[in-house]
Amino acid sequence: MQGETIVCLGCGPSLTREDVDYCRGKADVLAVNRSYEMAPWARWLYACDASFWARYPAALSFPGERWTMTGEQPGLSRVAGKPGGGLSLESGVVFWGGTEQVGGHSGAQAIQLAYQFGARRIVLLGFDMRGTHWHEQHDGLANPDERNFAHWRDGMKVLASELAAAGVKILNCSRSTSLEIPRANLEDVL
Repeated sequence: MQGETIVCLGCGPSLTREDVDYCRGKADVLAVNRSYEMAPWARWLYACDASFWARYPAALSFPGERWTMTGEQPGLSRVAGKPGGGLSLESGVVFWGGTEQVGGHSGAQAIQLAYQFGARRIVLLGFDMRGTHWHEQHDGLANPDERNFAHWRDGMKVLASELAAAGVKILNCSRSTSLEIPRANLEDVL
């Protein structure tokens, strides 16, 4: 099902190189933030914040398509963002997946991009929604806490429901997760 299946790589602590490598050649991959470091061969890299691109300039050398929501920078494709959650059905626009008090969710934004890229099935890896990251804490950038995760978990339920209504299957193959999205074994899915 390559072409119709997109794997979204989150940054949760359960993301492993073994799982990421298993996806290679079996599905298109969209890496979120620093997860491109585990999948430098991914088709897309999405990082919402201009501060990410400034803090991790090596990401600008990622050979696939590089996407962002904030700022204008050469070499980056831009998707527009708007407040709210759920699934944006407007081409070229994604919902933030957060609030000004909690902050947006790059993973939810990337999932909406996967939908806009034509995914009929979206597979999640590293979408733990607890803990921190598979990499060290960000220095100089925001790191999520339980308040963020609680809000994002609620928003992901809405996003998954709206994806299902749009005919898109979403499966959470993360090794450890607190998301209430249907779970599946990666080897069974790909």
